Amino acid sequence: MSNKSVAFIGGVGLPNRYGGFESFLEHVAPVIAAKKNKVYVTCYYSAYKDHSKYYEGVERIFINIKANGVLSPIYDIVGFIKVFRKAKNIVVLGVSAGPLFAIMRLLGYFNKNVIITNIDGVEWRRDKFTKWAKLVLYLFDYLAQIFSNKLVYDNLELKPYIKKLLLSKSSCIPYSGDHVKKYYDVNLKIKNKSALTICRVEPENNIELLIVGALLADFSEYVIIGNFKNSQYGVGLLGKYSEEKKIIMLDSIYDPILINKYRQEAQVYLHGHSVGGTNPSLVEMLYYDCEIFCFDCGFNRVTANERAKFFKNSIELAKLLVEIESIDRIKWNYDNPEYSTMKIAEKYIELLE
Repeated sequence: MSNKSVAFIGGVGLPNRYGGFESFLEHVAPVIAAKKNKVYVTCYYSAYKDHSKYYEGVERIFINIKANGVLSPIYDIVGFIKVFRKAKNIVVLGVSAGPLFAIMRLLGYFNKNVIITNIDGVEWRRDKFTKWAKLVLYLFDYLAQIFSNKLVYDNLELKPYIKKLLLSKSSCIPYSGDHVKKYYDVNLKIKNKSALTICRVEPENNIELLIVGALLADFSEYVIIGNFKNSQYGVGLLGKYSEEKKIIMLDSIYDPILINKYRQEAQVYLHGHSVGGTNPSLVEMLYYDCEIFCFDCGFNRVTANERAKFFKNSIELAKLLVEIESIDRIKWNYDNPEYSTMKIAEKYIELLE
């Protein structure tokens, strides 16, 4: 037991209503709190119908500013101001605050705060951003690293993006996945020739590549769960493939029982992420008894390792899908302590002062 205080800012909040950081908060923050640490999490007010002050021992602090997009730097600095007198340690999720990190560091210096920044993936490499936006994001990433007391990165492939002078204050801590075990339903059976993808609908997640591969392999059902209606890219995919009966595109699902049903019934999981670090959806799928096929990039190879097979284009994916048609379901009994919720919580506690 440690009796320390920590605030997590920069994410949409908990429980998860968005993506990777929020999945991390939902599962790890309560474990940190259970070890007699005082834990605060900032939450985007409009993302939740329930505005209860506490969630599984974690105090939620609501901010009525959108957590993502152009307002995210304002959301981050307001979050910091709300928590820096409450918690000694402040974990900033992402680098979108950019130049405002200097203000955080100054306020933190006088209040003796420790600023720990999780740099997320390399945002400035994402295809959805213009050339100038990428340049700004690169600058924001640099400033976030410079003005933080400590850094966290979630995948060893991100280590080259840590400034050399800052490596001594950085730690590699991935996301947890073993929490999915408690939702496993022995009565659910696999659907033959069925595929699944769970992701944010963005170009760098190669969703169309996955769809084309599944159609070439003549898979009977391919379910994609994501925020299709939140971007022009997603709406375009809905329009283009809405007539394909084998392609089922669903809105994001946050009900753990329902999402578990889709995961257990899938014969194969298709993962198209090409930019970023350790993806929580992929980590969670490692614990299911399905085949996993990942887009071939360093981040995915570090995360899944021998648990997955890899492809570079739709043709290679289709070949992999055809090969598994006559293969019975494999019992993986996957167990990797690196993705243990308890171990990851302990690693964050070790960073606290």
